[in-house]
Amino acid sequence: MDNLSFVRIEYENISNSVVKVVYLQGKITAMNGIEINNKLKNLFEDNNYNVIVDISEIDYMDSKGMAMLLTLAKTIDQNQGKLILSKPSAFVKELLDLTNLSSFFNIASDLASARNEFS
Repeated sequence: MDNLSFVRIEYENISNSVVKVVYLQGKITAMNGIEINNKLKNLFEDNNYNVIVDISEIDYMDSKGMAMLLTLAKTIDQNQGKLILSKPSAFVKELLDLTNLSSFFNIASDLASARNEFS
């Protein structure tokens, strides 16, 4: 399998505020981390820091992917926003557990639960 990844960003109105839903798919590695960061670099140009990241379709993530999630969380926290990771794939869930980061992130079991966190 190659290092393909896919990033899609949607904007949703939830309880009279806009929440960005970032869909990540494939692999997040040092090989494609810069490309993914470039796609996300304009995410906050509107000063809206409410984000759901759907990671249910991540097949593989190395330390670069974990660093990207941590950086995203730090940026959102510094700007009084809210980050929710939605439905981590089995691989990512195990990685979060092994690195003791499961308790660091707000993790929802699915997108509906993540949306409810903003209601």
